[in-house]
Amino acid sequence: MAAVGLGGAICAHLSHRAVDAARERSTLETGYRFVPSPEAMKVASMGFEQQVGDLLWIRTVLAFGTNLDDRRPEWGEFLFRNLVAVTALDPTWRTPYFYGGSLLRAIGAVDQSTELFKMGAEALPDDYYFPFSVGMNYFMHHGDPLESARWLKIAASRPGAPDWYAKAAHAVVVNKGEREMARRYLVEELERTEDADLRADLERRIQRLDHDELAERLNHYARAFEREYGEPLRAVEQLVGAELSQLAPLAGIPPEPLGGQWVVDYDGEVLSSLVLAERVEEDRRLERRTVRYLRPALREGGGG
Repeated sequence: MAAVGLGGAICAHLSHRAVDAARERSTLETGYRFVPSPEAMKVASMGFEQQVGDLLWIRTVLAFGTNLDDRRPEWGEFLFRNLVAVTALDPTWRTPYFYGGSLLRAIGAVDQSTELFKMGAEALPDDYYFPFSVGMNYFMHHGDPLESARWLKIAASRPGAPDWYAKAAHAVVVNKGEREMARRYLVEELERTEDADLRADLERRIQRLDHDELAERLNHYARAFEREYGEPLRAVEQLVGAELSQLAPLAGIPPEPLGGQWVVDYDGEVLSSLVLAERVEEDRRLERRTVRYLRPALREGGGG
């Protein structure tokens, strides 16, 4: 009987866990469908717009913290609509524009991030941060250098804007100095941000830029090595001290910023072992998707 009772207790516990998980998913999916209306929130707040805005902001931040790894479009839209409601209740409160735009960008909701930064630029016309963030989104994520430059020029014209903003606008258009500009922006973002998750995301982005910069330099040496010695590079260490025309010999290999090791892939490209692992995994995913897509046709062909 004791064993039966224990078994029943275990089954009940597991059932409760399964039901709780399903309830949580159901609640979240329902939340995706029902988002606050800015107009309705203003009416319902009955003169307490700032206090209600504070509560809605806390709710939004807690929801973000609970679902850090969620990249579904509906999740980004849900967060964005909540943030729009907060700004409608307190239009000149800088925090929801500042952190909200970064939260959205961190989960891949770049379109919504750009829109919220634009709202901040309109609501706070003396704040250079928001038009600059719009410009950087166009530069780093939307692939639109002309629109990026337009917003960077707006940012540069606002009071207190750093001198390099105007230079950044020119650099975007002439297609020079992009990586340096992006890194400088991310470092400034990191200095302004205290949220641990956002800081981790910014640090990863900076490390990736540093990796790309060093990889470009090492690959420049690798191509020169192949031309000089008539054979492909097989190990990065071969570059150390190698006599190359028009290039100063490398005294050593710089540390890999992402925490992996420098390797040479099958195409002769020098890159991080972690980046190579990402590419291999992506190739495997593509292969699996291709097989799933072709499987019905292969079955039909086999049957014929």
